[in-house]
Amino acid sequence: MSDAYVVGYITVKNIEKWAEYRSQVPDTLAPWGAELVFRGNQVAVLTGENPHSDIVVIRFPDIAAVNGWCTSPAYQALIPLRRQAAEMVFSPMKHSSLTLRSSGAARITPRAAP
Repeated sequence: MSDAYVVGYITVKNIEKWAEYRSQVPDTLAPWGAELVFRGNQVAVLTGENPHSDIVVIRFPDIAAVNGWCTSPAYQALIPLRRQAAEMVFSPMKHSSLTLRSSGAARITPRAAP
């Protein structure tokens, strides 16, 4: 198995509804073995354009768990609230060969040819 991630790019429209949505998401993640890795606010854009101010990264055990969570009745029930609360783009990502060193620097290990 290989970890998979969901990266969410977010622009909050309604802070109260956003807080309500955020408080309910963790219960939808637990059955899929998912965990919140990072949640943050954009400080600056160094290159290009990024219209979203917030980001979230969620780790799943594999891409099947990502798909199961996203289509689950529990998460689907939150989508109307999410749409009222924020503009959001979800991007599922497969884990690559990236190792973080204790210094905070990353080392990329090339993938083997398929």
